[in-house]
Amino acid sequence: GVVYVPVADFADGTRGGVVALDARTGETLWEFRSGYAVRNTPAVAAGLVVATSTEGSVFAVDATTGELAWAIDLGDGFSDLVSALYAAPTIEGDRVYVGTQVNFVAIDLATGTPMWSTNPSPQAAWLGSYASAGVADGVVIGAFSRGVDGVVGWSSDDGHELWRVPRPLATAINAAPVIAGDVAYLGNTSTTMFAVNLESGTTVWQRKLSDLGTAWGYGIPATPAYADNTLVVPTQFEFLYAIDATTGEERWRIGADEANVHPAHYQSRAKTFSASPVIAGDTVWAASSAGTLYAIDLDSGMPEWKMDFAAPILSGVVPAGDLLLVSTFDGTVHALVHREEADPGQVHPPMFASAAGCGCRVGAAAGHSQSVLEGAAVLFFLIAGAGFGMRRRLR
Repeated sequence: GVVYVPVADFADGTRGGVVALDARTGETLWEFRSGYAVRNTPAVAAGLVVATSTEGSVFAVDATTGELAWAIDLGDGFSDLVSALYAAPTIEGDRVYVGTQVNFVAIDLATGTPMWSTNPSPQAAWLGSYASAGVADGVVIGAFSRGVDGVVGWSSDDGHELWRVPRPLATAINAAPVIAGDVAYLGNTSTTMFAVNLESGTTVWQRKLSDLGTAWGYGIPATPAYADNTLVVPTQFEFLYAIDATTGEERWRIGADEANVHPAHYQSRAKTFSASPVIAGDTVWAASSAGTLYAIDLDSGMPEWKMDFAAPILSGVVPAGDLLLVSTFDGTVHALVHREEADPGQVHPPMFASAAGCGCRVGAAAGHSQSVLEGAAVLFFLIAGAGFGMRRRLR
């Protein structure tokens, strides 16, 4: 019943942190202001919310009260060029796996005690990665810097190195590894998706999705979704792709609308999918940087429904029961609920009606939302539980 929302303050950064909202009402339950921007999704387990802040810290707060439980500064003693931390933490069992490009650690979840640490990229000089660690079957996978030292696989138990995948495949990976069975799927700056054997790191297949992808950019900016042997991959070059997870062959693609922002540097486009898609049943939920939310049939790639939020969507949407959570770049968290009388086969235009006297906007297409228009931009968030429709802007 609680939504944990990371906040990036684009002014002086001091209001960055994590805010907990009641999923039924959108009301603030607590705020933890770390003093630095939190640029990625918190992880929640065992009564703790674990998050990272951009100066290189990992911290855990009590999920009920927001009180600080522990904190570790992974950037201590390192240059600012290599100590910035944009990646989300990954919790597996009783450990947290997270790190900068020169200091990756496995941390005891309950106490914050480091269990092991390593320097994953000794040649790193600048530019961190948004890719969080992938963990499964005793293997931890990490991507750092612009891949100068490759993608690394370690033993989750003691951190000893198992394998490395070198460049060019390892170049500028900003999407977290997706692990299914004994295969890990990764995507790099040139829009090349590739599959590696989880145990050995051997490349199974590779496939470049867009001819526009180059070594300088964030071609695949967010983590793909996986279901039924299909990977759904967002790119900075107009299209969302569905590919066969066994071969990498394209199954379908859908194009984005023109946005009023360029979410990535260099040769990106204003038509992009910059947020992680998610698959629920046979529906792909995906959002474009133009602010359009799509419900897409997983098999055919046909849009079944869409809605314009009138603000860029750069964060992954989160389905939770009958609730769908969407955050937009203006600092707003939206909660949508299914409207029974809506025609499920109709592609709805954006429709809004004002609610007199409350300063709210009510979405007539698929749900309703409320707004308190004050606060810093919200980049990524995580939901635990469900609730009712609302829209809330963080203070």
